[in-house]
Amino acid sequence: MNKPIGTLMVLAALAAGGVRAADMQAVTAEGEARASESGAAQNRVAGLDDESARLEAEYRQLLRTVDGLETYNRVLGEQVAAQESERQDMAASLDNAARLERRLVPLMDRMIERLDTFIDEDLPFQVGARHAAVDQLRQRLGDPDAPVADTLRRVFEAYAGEAAHGRSLDSWRGTLELDGERRDVNLLRVGRVALMYRTLDGEALGAWDPGAGQWRSLDRGEYRRAFDMAMKIADKQAAPELIRVPLFGAREVTP
Repeated sequence: MNKPIGTLMVLAALAAGGVRAADMQAVTAEGEARASESGAAQNRVAGLDDESARLEAEYRQLLRTVDGLETYNRVLGEQVAAQESERQDMAASLDNAARLERRLVPLMDRMIERLDTFIDEDLPFQVGARHAAVDQLRQRLGDPDAPVADTLRRVFEAYAGEAAHGRSLDSWRGTLELDGERRDVNLLRVGRVALMYRTLDGEALGAWDPGAGQWRSLDRGEYRRAFDMAMKIADKQAAPELIRVPLFGAREVTP
């Protein structure tokens, strides 16, 4: 009877030892599982840290971008305001220019007509060329594509050119009708004081009489030397000096 009892006790002890081994395996497995979960959690935390750092970097970049855009918009707004001010100034200038043009066109028309009349009343030298210049001014005044400022400049230049004739000495060859006959002559203009002629053969000498509106003969002996000297001065062959010219009564003409 004693042997079986001992055997049962050994079996019981072995059974108890088996239970403790199973518990240890379970505990070990659970520890390993928890350790694995802890590592995964740490990996997730590390990933979250990286993501957070990336998002923070993006946020800071966005802040810099927004700041740059605000600066750009401010500068652009200032430029737009300056351009608008300039546009308003230009609009005002154009309006003033339009009003000025409306006043200048009639003025230039009167100036051109006065210049044309002046040429008719002046000494009869280079009349065709001078009237042609006036006709060109009329055409420009009537041309809608011609700038008003440029036309006004040309009108002033024409007046200045006519005024310059009164301070110059000039000679040229031309043809005159004398005593019902066409004659080739040398013409001499002394400012607007005198306009003289001499036939190419030297036989006839005369001057324009503004009061009578015709050519008058002059005494060759009295004016021959003066005419010769004036011709040399006009042709730059002699130094300027006082010369004698005929004077007739004439009405005053001002361009």
